[in-house]
Amino acid sequence: MADSERKKMSNVYFLEILKKYTDDSLDSKGNARHCLTKTQLGEKLAEDYDLSLDRKAVSRGMEDLISSVPEISERIDFDTKVKGVKSGNPYEEHTNFRYCHDFDDYQIHLLTEAILFSKNIPQSEARDLIEKLSRLGGVDSRKKLSKNLYKLNTVSQDKVTNQQIVNNIGIIDEAIEKGRQISFIYNDYGKDKKLHPRKLIDGEPMKRTASPYSIVIGNERYYLLCNYNEYDNALKIRIDKMTDIEILKTHIKPKNSVKGLKESAYSLAELLYMQPGEPERTVLRVNKKIISDLVDWFGKGVKFGEEDENSIVCEVRVVPKSMKFWAMQYCEYVEVLEPESLREDIKDSMRSAWRKYNDDLSSISEASGAITKLCDSWQKICDDALDDTLSIKELEEAVKRTHSLLIPFRGKKIRGKYCELILALNDNVSKVRRIRFSKAHAVALLIDAMLYDVKYGERMVERGIPDNILPLRYIHENEGETRIRYKFDKNNFEEDFLTLLHYTDEDAAAAEKRHAEMHEKIRQNVAARRKSSDNPPA
Repeated sequence: MADSERKKMSNVYFLEILKKYTDDSLDSKGNARHCLTKTQLGEKLAEDYDLSLDRKAVSRGMEDLISSVPEISERIDFDTKVKGVKSGNPYEEHTNFRYCHDFDDYQIHLLTEAILFSKNIPQSEARDLIEKLSRLGGVDSRKKLSKNLYKLNTVSQDKVTNQQIVNNIGIIDEAIEKGRQISFIYNDYGKDKKLHPRKLIDGEPMKRTASPYSIVIGNERYYLLCNYNEYDNALKIRIDKMTDIEILKTHIKPKNSVKGLKESAYSLAELLYMQPGEPERTVLRVNKKIISDLVDWFGKGVKFGEEDENSIVCEVRVVPKSMKFWAMQYCEYVEVLEPESLREDIKDSMRSAWRKYNDDLSSISEASGAITKLCDSWQKICDDALDDTLSIKELEEAVKRTHSLLIPFRGKKIRGKYCELILALNDNVSKVRRIRFSKAHAVALLIDAMLYDVKYGERMVERGIPDNILPLRYIHENEGETRIRYKFDKNNFEEDFLTLLHYTDEDAAAAEKRHAEMHEKIRQNVAARRKSSDNPPA
């Protein structure tokens, strides 16, 4: 570009120089901290753009810039000095030019800190955002850029590893706007701290199909409020754990057919730990020492009731599974009074936790009543499985309670009331072992897993299998051998049970085919024998 053409661009260059080197911040005396005189503007023009203008040309350029475009003139501030008083020809001259940026340094600092410590934003995306933000602020923001980028490197290990999260949100937003279902692969973190897809029994990544409704933020992460086709309730799943998202042609389920959806904003209590389920009225007795913590966690939706010198009764609406985690976290200061089912669930978990630190198995004889109830529960579950009316929630509760009761007896002699539970499990699994429905087969595999865990529990301990993992066994029909798959997590019951059903659906179909073939052979053999008896050899 020729110098004459570049000189015509000088106003644009002046604007960029002002944005880069000045701002409207003031010192303690009220003077501009970062400003440029006309002489300094000329020097920066030569330094940054290799363009030399005399002082009068700089002055004309700045006056044109200030007066030409109102939107720009509103952004440029300056001081006015009166000159020529001594000569009798006074006139005003503009100096100390500075640019008023969209954001002040404090606002840039707040936004940068939010990006730095957000678990939702991958490192590369965070770096790009911080660099762009620094350009929107003043001189101090630019000076702090290298410091902020260094700080980003120190906190990056806690950020999401799924670099697709920004694209994921965009795709999900588009699907929600169009009212379409999505398919995706859901992942979990492995010991290598990387995402690995959840898999079907045959080892293939499981492709999920869901109806997306909205994106919510909880625990500093993005969650998708959606519904899986197999269920009638709403789920909250981590967007940073989703990969390979595709928008499908099928329309989402109507919102009125999905339990747990709501149009209004979620309260702190409803977002606690982002566990599945619908909020329920929960009554607590808490030590007054943690009232501040209580409000921090549950917000202003907490209702306080009767109190004494040390404690106070309060009420909050929260998902039971989330409340269980919170109450156990504050177990020294909190007692759940209602609902009774949550109270019992916490009792079972605390017994299980207590047993991990104590080997005195005889001290848990109070579990006798729980065992009797469990025996009755399993009988009902198995009957429901055969009728194909099984409640997944009831099954989940039974598996958790049974597993927690049996863990202490891994590889040890079962005695007393526990023998009754083992016998009941054996009797019930025989009901559903012959495949009639996929759910019945799944129940048989779950019971079998718990019995196997008790019998060969020492192997689980030696291999470091966590207590929440059931050693699920299944048979490879093609190879004719039994294998063990440590993939059933009782704390992630609905997800893993759905995975199990994918397998049992296929296995049930194969079993029906084998049964049909077997009955056909029996029919043919019977027919052959009858024919042989009707025509005895001469």
